[in-house]
Amino acid sequence: MDFVGTAVSAVKVALQIKKYFDEIQEVDDRIQDIVLELDSLAEVLESISKCTIDTSESLFGLDRHRQVLVTTRLMEKCTNTLERLRRIVERICQNTLNNPFLRRSKMKLELDNRSDDINRCREQITGCRQTLQLSLQAITLYVSKAR
Repeated sequence: MDFVGTAVSAVKVALQIKKYFDEIQEVDDRIQDIVLELDSLAEVLESISKCTIDTSESLFGLDRHRQVLVTTRLMEKCTNTLERLRRIVERICQNTLNNPFLRRSKMKLELDNRSDDINRCREQITGCRQTLQLSLQAITLYVSKAR
């Protein structure tokens, strides 16, 4: 009985170690995914900014000012959130680059420790993205009415 219990425990430990090593192997991909998401969202914000500036010139009335102000504030909030997420990722990478010994293990621990902050930023970015889509639809509506 004692031998069987020890063997079962050893198998459980081996499975946990394998799971940990698999997660370590995925750390670089997880970081790369976050960086690609940041870059693509930054491009979208820049594109929206240009679009908003271009279309705001052709809008008339108080509604235009409100909608453009709302969209501008929202873009600033989203940009700030993107920058905060970028700083988190840069800190994770910087902390592990300073000492390459067990780099992936350290990066996984850092990533796990900051996962709440990362998820919070992602949720804020998702909310900003949805609200920006609505704002841009409203601006498009104003533009089509002005023409």
